[in-house]
Amino acid sequence: MRNKYLSMILMVMSVIIIISPTHAVDLSLSLKAGLNSAMLHGENAPENAARKFSGVIGAGLGIQIAKIFSLQPELYFTNKGCNYDDYTFYLPYLEVAIPQIKLLIPAENVYPAFYIAPTFSLLLNARLKFTSGDTEHDFDVKDDFKTIDFGGAAGAEFAFDLGPGRLLIDARYTLGIPTILEPDEINGEKVDQTAKNGVISGMIGYTIEFGGE
Repeated sequence: MRNKYLSMILMVMSVIIIISPTHAVDLSLSLKAGLNSAMLHGENAPENAARKFSGVIGAGLGIQIAKIFSLQPELYFTNKGCNYDDYTFYLPYLEVAIPQIKLLIPAENVYPAFYIAPTFSLLLNARLKFTSGDTEHDFDVKDDFKTIDFGGAAGAEFAFDLGPGRLLIDARYTLGIPTILEPDEINGEKVDQTAKNGVISGMIGYTIEFGGE
């Protein structure tokens, strides 16, 4: 099942990359990496939950369609989850933003942009880790979580001329819409569990223009 969803994501990204340049004015390739501050929200999220800090890395294809607008499909490996007491949920996702819609504000040597993007995420694994005394415990809890998550991202990006390309500074908030937990069974009845992903991301990166018409 996981391979099926992964194939769907890669197929959509391939179609966008193949088709979009025919309408592009300028193209660019961006690579980014940074830090996530992740949290679970909702009625069934762990009590006393605290933010979990972990990494995020990804790439995007920029497609300039007008002077102040561009599309940028992106693919990320992003870590989500949360901490609570001595417990930590590790939730790594493969996440696609298709497309990222950017409002560009031209300026001399600095290029600020604001954007929104629907997101589609595939859960790669789910683990619960905690320490009891001197013993560390690590449990596979993927069966408790749904494989697919989706939502939206909004943020701002600043680009600065540097060498042949531009240095990027990116800050965004990504919010999941559906609950990520599978229903629990209580007295023979399935009960919905409500917990959603919420992630603040800060990234730096680099982009290079490589074509257009």
